Amino acid sequence: MQKEDGLVEEINFFDHSNRNAMLEANRYPKVSIFWLNYNSMRIKDIVLSSLESVCKLNYPNFELIVVDNGSRDGSYEMIKRFLSVINVKACIKLIRLRRNVGFTGGNNIAYKFMDPHSKYFVLLNNDAVVYPDSISKLVEVMEADDTLGAAQGIIINYYNDLVDSAGGLIDDAFGVHIAYCGLPPSNMGKTLNVSYADGAFSIYRVNAVKKALECEDKIFDDNLFAYFEDASLGLKLWNSGYRIKSFPFIAAKHARGSTSRGRQQFLVYILTRNHIAFALSSNTKFKIFILIFHLRKLIVYFIRYRKNPILIRAYITAIIDGIKMSRRKIYGGIDVYNANVIRMPLKKLILGALLLRRLLYKGIKIY
Repeated sequence: MQKEDGLVEEINFFDHSNRNAMLEANRYPKVSIFWLNYNSMRIKDIVLSSLESVCKLNYPNFELIVVDNGSRDGSYEMIKRFLSVINVKACIKLIRLRRNVGFTGGNNIAYKFMDPHSKYFVLLNNDAVVYPDSISKLVEVMEADDTLGAAQGIIINYYNDLVDSAGGLIDDAFGVHIAYCGLPPSNMGKTLNVSYADGAFSIYRVNAVKKALECEDKIFDDNLFAYFEDASLGLKLWNSGYRIKSFPFIAAKHARGSTSRGRQQFLVYILTRNHIAFALSSNTKFKIFILIFHLRKLIVYFIRYRKNPILIRAYITAIIDGIKMSRRKIYGGIDVYNANVIRMPLKKLILGALLLRRLLYKGIKIY
């Protein structure tokens, strides 16, 4: 394996499997689990719990690909020590990068180092702890339905056991709605078609992704860095004739937001920029309303954060860069009307604009 243009600093392999275990594992489809890290010492207990939960999976044929995004806080060394001694009958690849290339770049590296025989890959956040039978259940539903491009189970909140995510739905004005969020898991009584599977923990069919992206060597555009990339991939899978479902079994616990705390300026910029680029790269008929929404929000920022000009500048820059990215088709041409999306009534958007209310994120219940 060649190092990617000087980006990869170090590669380590830990293989604790034995021949008999490998022969048994070959009866099951190979799964590659992508797990990223970046300066995570402040949540080290959650991070190590996440790794330990992967090592306790009861699925016999998987590999773990850990990509460290240039951490300098000691978390890479901590993870390396942990993986060198953990007892797991699987191959582990630990890749250290020279700099932080985000969720998109890190997962693209993991994808390039994936076993070529893998039938599925899994996106897993380092602040998510998986249940032992989760991969077995996800592979089972994928094997039972060739039309599934991706799937997920219920992800519950790490701290209160309410639903963190049961999948995401997008409306055609590019509002994002998380299924059953904040409700008891028992409220989800049946399988749900979703626009996209949550990147915190979800499984993807390799052949479906290759078909949807028409690209052999990466999953995401590196320029995105983070946020809305899982939504984009979901809509592209729908555009290619595949479906995405969320299933009513608990698959993981997730401490959402724990890796991005204290980065307000960055989050304002990246979320705004990527949302605009994502929406305007599509064929939605509501592009003007999406721009109105962000301009309205900019006015709110001028009022609320007038003593924090850096945050206001970040929002202005995000709007400009988002428009530029959409013209370069960073997200690709997405046909939002050939996907599983919620149709937003035009009257609701116009009324929202006149009343200066939130245009995209209120008033739709999908459970």
